[in-house]
Amino acid sequence: MSGITFLPKVAGVVVAAGASSRMNQIKQLLPWQKTTLLGHAIEQLLKSGVEKVFVVLGANKAVILEQLETKDIEVVTNKKWEAGMSSSIVRIIEYIEENGYDFDGLLIAVCDQPMLDDNHYKKLVMSCISTDRIIASSYGNEIGVPVLFGKYFFNELKELKHDHGAKSIVQKHLSKMVQLDAPNGLIDLDTMDKYNRYYAAFG
Repeated sequence: MSGITFLPKVAGVVVAAGASSRMNQIKQLLPWQKTTLLGHAIEQLLKSGVEKVFVVLGANKAVILEQLETKDIEVVTNKKWEAGMSSSIVRIIEYIEENGYDFDGLLIAVCDQPMLDDNHYKKLVMSCISTDRIIASSYGNEIGVPVLFGKYFFNELKELKHDHGAKSIVQKHLSKMVQLDAPNGLIDLDTMDKYNRYYAAFG
């Protein structure tokens, strides 16, 4: 029937299983505004219109859970976190399938891009107009996270290996990719120096 609008059921996931060894700190728990970097990322996803928010934890899980408000999220454990981000993506797809969830798409986010707000995540969700789309964030000549994969790609995501994230799948399906401008996504707080500078100005 004409006139029917596709309303996507999108799961949001914050991939936060790494040990942040470059920072010698538990990055997920570094303060940001009235919460932490991880808490801030979760807040933005919760406001974005996703159906459900998951958080994948691995390294320092017990310590993080002591400070994490879990009422509105579902925590997923990645025991293979040392294998990198791809292992967390594989784990969340497995978890979704194991628990009988049915989503039209999966929005993958990280916790060290605090300059991205819920408006960008909303745009990603609303751009999921079919299940065979990839909606990637674009910053300059780069594309990356946050990125939304339609359900069509879940089987490929489940086969990811090594620490390459999901860029290989994006590159393979460029004809199915949409880019959304996200210049603030360039600001990833991957060193303590960068975190301290941005926290002083915006945190």
